[in-house]
Amino acid sequence: MRRLTAPLVAVAVLLTVVADAVAAPQPEVRIFVGAKIPSSELRGVTLNAAGKGTILRVAPGKDRATGKSSVVGTFSPDPAKLAAIRGAAKGVYANAKVTIPAARGEMYAAVTVQIGTKQRTALGLNGISPQVKALIDALNAALPPARFLPVPDGVVATKATSFPEAKCAPGETATTASREVPLKDAAKAGMVKFTSKGKISGDNVKVEGQWKPVKGPVKLKFNIELVDSGASPSAPSPAAVAAAIEGQLNGKLSYKGQPITVDVTATRRAGTEPPTPCFHQIYFYPDAGRGVRDHIDGLDGLTNPQPQGGDWSWGRPDDATIWAHETMHLAGLNDQYRDYLQVGGKEYPVPPTVDGEDRAALEAWAKSKGLSLDDAKLHSVPHKGHENDLMGSAQGGFEVPESALAGIWARSAKIVTIHGDPGDILLNHNGKNQNMGVGAPFDMTVSPGRPAVKEGLVAFCIDLQDHTPAVGDVFDVLGNAKDIPQPGMAELARVLNEGAARQERPLQEVTGLQFAVWRVTNEDGTSVLTDDQAEILRAAQIPAGVNFGTPHFETPNAASPDSASVTNGAVDPTVPEDPAVAAEIDAQAAPPKPVLERFAVTPKKVTRDTRVLTATVELANAGDRVRLRLFKQGRRKARRTSPLRTLQEGATSVAFVVPRLAKGRYTVRLTGAFGQKSVRFRVSG
Repeated sequence: MRRLTAPLVAVAVLLTVVADAVAAPQPEVRIFVGAKIPSSELRGVTLNAAGKGTILRVAPGKDRATGKSSVVGTFSPDPAKLAAIRGAAKGVYANAKVTIPAARGEMYAAVTVQIGTKQRTALGLNGISPQVKALIDALNAALPPARFLPVPDGVVATKATSFPEAKCAPGETATTASREVPLKDAAKAGMVKFTSKGKISGDNVKVEGQWKPVKGPVKLKFNIELVDSGASPSAPSPAAVAAAIEGQLNGKLSYKGQPITVDVTATRRAGTEPPTPCFHQIYFYPDAGRGVRDHIDGLDGLTNPQPQGGDWSWGRPDDATIWAHETMHLAGLNDQYRDYLQVGGKEYPVPPTVDGEDRAALEAWAKSKGLSLDDAKLHSVPHKGHENDLMGSAQGGFEVPESALAGIWARSAKIVTIHGDPGDILLNHNGKNQNMGVGAPFDMTVSPGRPAVKEGLVAFCIDLQDHTPAVGDVFDVLGNAKDIPQPGMAELARVLNEGAARQERPLQEVTGLQFAVWRVTNEDGTSVLTDDQAEILRAAQIPAGVNFGTPHFETPNAASPDSASVTNGAVDPTVPEDPAVAAEIDAQAAPPKPVLERFAVTPKKVTRDTRVLTATVELANAGDRVRLRLFKQGRRKARRTSPLRTLQEGATSVAFVVPRLAKGRYTVRLTGAFGQKSVRFRVSG
């Protein structure tokens, strides 16, 4: 491990002990956080036992070398914030240790906590413990925004792999490419059955689904959980992050003229809370000028059913585009650029085999070249032909090449997402019990031979005069309230959508929503409302004192044991399976053919008698089995032929050992399912 050039200031300072003869002594804290390179500042804080705080800064250069700090402000936490800081400090004291996660990172934190006459130090390199993270969060809640302590990368507790409970249930994925079918169309096709779980509101409808060959638009759906996004009052909300990503990608993804839309479900949680199952876990932090690149730990979101982990930041002008770039990594798309290390005004290309975001790997490679990362700058140059590709350069005006989406298109062909929107109305077969209005987005995936049962359809009763739905009551789909012309239905749709917007985590109960629904469907506007109910109604633009005269529907399908699509008074005909549609879907599901995006060869002399040709092969759509052949100009017989190699989609560096080459011109030919491609080079001696 490289020895840190930055002084660990916090370790060297002994805190003043404040004696308290009456109560137990309170913790004193000294913390410094910052990048490991000496050309950046350190930010620090001290808090004495009386609760008075000092804000410190260690300037880059000479001060970093000597450990000299300057006072740049003071702060006095209010009692609640002080209690939170002290509680977090005691957590660090009880779990003081050195944390060096296997995650890549650019920063460190050093904390000394003293209680009475005893002190303990916690140090984090490339990341921090959950206890240090909790202390930084508590301090930032009391500091002015301009003086926030940055949060180092690699908080171990926020990594998806640290939480087995984040895994997806069988048949579910955190990234899904599918053909989307609304509840009503799924009911018409005989794909679904809805039954009550016997509750008034919340997660109270069980859905059983089976796959059938039906057409639907292609949707790429992402479940993303932002960890600790609430650490700063100015942090973007999950809804804002989802809208930003969708705004960047929708309208820019298509395959063979067919659009692929993006739907992001974003939630947030504190780092101390358990993760939501089947959600990618993204540690979300303020940028604070750190210059550390966002990243995703895995690039196989469509093939790996489990959530990925990653680090994203916020507070930059191009946040939305960078988030969109990282989101497409969750769909399995690879970067389309090459890293260069700038040292002393010179550019050094980083080999494709070295991950520029992996600090340890990059440092090992730089050391082998006699380079230091201390004053180096890593930057990227898009591959030829990918200058406007989102995965080549996360800048405005980007596109995503069609070839990169072939795999998504094929995978989606035989996966159907049965989708429900807030405002969808379900009619109860038992006319004495209440009908329901869907109160949150619902998605359930089904595929051939893999029927599914999902318990999580959130709905609210809409007939106050009737009984609570009984366990096992069957429902039909009437349609969405916004599309139903009867009085009060547009208002009901607005209330249900407002409730859905307030749900920050799946299946979360939204206080006041059930009575806000009944205000539209059953009340005359004279009831006294709670603050929660009134706020929902105000946000949904429901006027006070109005009797909407909302009708109460009965299903014409009550005698059937199965769910159906109905209109007001009639059962919609069941749509039979179409053999032509089934054949079309079979053709679309065929594995995509590989496309060669890039082929480059760099001869490198190894010994007097041998050479190694390093070939970079970049494939799109799919992987391939390839072979390399070496020819001398004018000769038909290959001088050397490589064995067949299986390459994955994306860029791969391949070493091709050949005999000593005499002076002259040569050709390296690459062959695979994509066809063949040749590259020429000259040996001068």
